[in-house]
Amino acid sequence: MLEGYFYFLVHIFFRSLGAICLLPIGEGVSGFSRHITLAAGMAIFLSPLDAYSLQPGFASISRELAIGLLLGLPAVLAIEAMRTLGELFDTGRGQSMAAMYDPASSLSSSQTGFLFQKCALVFLLVAGILEHIIAALYQSMGDVPAGTAHTLSVAGSASSVMAIVVSTAAASFSVYLLFAALFLICDICVLFLSKAVPGCSFLCEAFQLRSLAGFSGVVLLLHSGLQPILLEAALPRAGLLSG
Repeated sequence: MLEGYFYFLVHIFFRSLGAICLLPIGEGVSGFSRHITLAAGMAIFLSPLDAYSLQPGFASISRELAIGLLLGLPAVLAIEAMRTLGELFDTGRGQSMAAMYDPASSLSSSQTGFLFQKCALVFLLVAGILEHIIAALYQSMGDVPAGTAHTLSVAGSASSVMAIVVSTAAASFSVYLLFAALFLICDICVLFLSKAVPGCSFLCEAFQLRSLAGFSGVVLLLHSGLQPILLEAALPRAGLLSG
């Protein structure tokens, strides 16, 4: 009985790990330990007392990991969309050469992209995205029991994933178009002033003007209700588990 419960717990652990493994809550060994500890706690919390006996195998564990990835994918896409928006924002205002290097992951990202990513993560955590993921995991135990022979429709799940990816990317670029138009207006104003005042060039002030206008637009965007939209986009979707 105890051995069967342990095997059942292993399946739930890998499903929980899949749901949170892509969340940017740390890099390197410390980040890995956070993911493992959080997944273990979620597995213990979600494991029922009347667990049935299972024999873990590579196929069943891989399937549990895939189910978890599908449940946690919307939150990851929402956070990465904010990071992409920040990188496009820096490129548009003329700070594409400045980047932050992370020695733990050996990756570099723009300063605003890093800021937007962490701000989105903090907001989602404060708004209760982990609770929503745990609730979706609990519901998935009834819809797709751990370790059972219930098969997922690869074509249906892939179609749903692509739809979410496309909609998230489209929303991110739609928001950036507003900033691109704002940056273009700033450049036109600077060129007009340079032509209107003979002997004076305001091209060096274009970066400061774009930065001021851009961050003012970010503040207006935050006050216009971006947070609820971000949370709605990050919520797990049962439709990804197409049977």
